[in-house]
Parts: sequence; C-alpha cells; structure tokens
Amino acid sequence: MNKHVAAVLAAGFCWGFMGFFARHLAEYGISSNGTIIVRCGIAAVCFGILILCTDSSQFRIRLKDLWCFLGTGLMSLLFFTFCYFHAISMMSLSAAAILLYTAPTIVMLLSALLFKEKITGVRIIAVICAFAGCAMVSGIGTESALSAAGVLFGLGSGLGYALYTIFSRYALQRGYSSSTINFYSCLLAATGAFFIWRPGELPAAMTASGASAAWCIATGVIFVLSAVLLLNRESAVQN
Repeated sequence: MNKHVAAVLAAGFCWGFMGFFARHLAEYGISSNGTIIVRCGIAAVCFGILILCTDSSQFRIRLKDLWCFLGTGLMSLLFFTFCYFHAISMMSLSAAAILLYTAPTIVMLLSALLFKEKITGVRIIAVICAFAGCAMVSGIGTESALSAAGVLFGLGSGLGYALYTIFSRYALQRGYSSSTINFYSCLLAATGAFFIWRPGELPAAMTASGASAAWCIATGVIFVLSAVLLLNRESAVQN
C-alpha cells in the first residue's frame, strides 16, 4: 500500500475512535466540554515538547498570520469536537461518524472555491464511494429516526473537520511547519474551551483514579497527537 494512503487511513482510524473515548471519559465524570480541554490540552503539551526537542524556533509565528491558527484551533478543532461530542450524545456513534465524514465533500468544494482546484469526475466518484462505504459499514440505514439537532451537530462536525485541512494549507503556504500548526491549534482549542465553559470539576475528575488519568492521557496522545501528525504530514506532502 502507498505510504501516503496508509497515513491518511491511519489518521481516519484515530479520529474514528473519538466517540469511544469520549463515552469512557463521561463514565469518569468528565463532560463533553471537559473532554475537549483534556484532548487538546494534553496534545498541545506533547507538541510543545516535540518542538522543544527538535527546533524551538518553530514556536515563532507572525502576528499577521495569527488568523490561520485561530482558524485551525477555534474554528476547526474546538468547533469540530464540540459538535461531534454533542452529536454522539443525540445519536449512535455510527450515525455521528457518517455525518462527520461529509468532511471530504466539504474540503473538495472549499478547495475549488479558495484554491481553484478542479472538481473532476474522478474526485466526485471517489467522494461518493467513500461516503457510501462509510454509510454501509456504519449500518446507518438501520438506525431509528434522527433528530434535527443531532443531524445539525453531525454536519457541523464535518464542517469543522474540513476547515482544519483548509486553514492548515494556508499556514503551510506561509512557511509554518506541521509541528507549529499542531501546537497552536491544540493550544488555542483547549484555551478557548476552558474560557468558554470553565469546567471547575475537571482536575478532580482527571485525577480521581489511575484509570481516569490513563484514559485522559490516551485520548490526547493517541487520538489527537497521532491523528493530527498524520493529517498535517499528508497536507505538507500535497503542498
């Protein structure tokens, strides 16, 4: 298998487990909003350590480019995880996942509008096949009726997921490394979530037991750190 295809599939695998981990964290008293802080905060620490160990100059960004990181952090990661976690609270994980994977279609449309990429017949067929495949694997056709709010949150998660690719491309074109994008995206998402919801119970819930601490670390390291590294790696290859 082509290594780039494998990397994209691996990133999708990581994102696909988000709902599973969110539900486990809920069992330890960590709300969906608190989960956003945990996931992105731990990932930001990991990316920060990675930069310190490789090239600390990657912490530097230009003020005029701040909008790129506000886009990846607040408009994408924060908005995406907020919508997705609310979607899985209103419907099954499979139904939420299939709505999340409207993202490739959104990316294709936004790329045509913003970067003048051509929408070819092959790309359209690929998007349709991918979406249909997700639907069949998820068994969405057997689900009970979906609520309007759940569908809107699901579609919102797809939009937020797509925006990460778009804003990351702008940042990459301005010379920033994937590590810089990853660090500030996660840092801004965690900070934004903290100031919006102020989950005072979060520290106690995270440290209540070894199991809760382990789940918190795993959700940040495995299913944010790994997925985002893979995603930005392939964005860098494409640019």
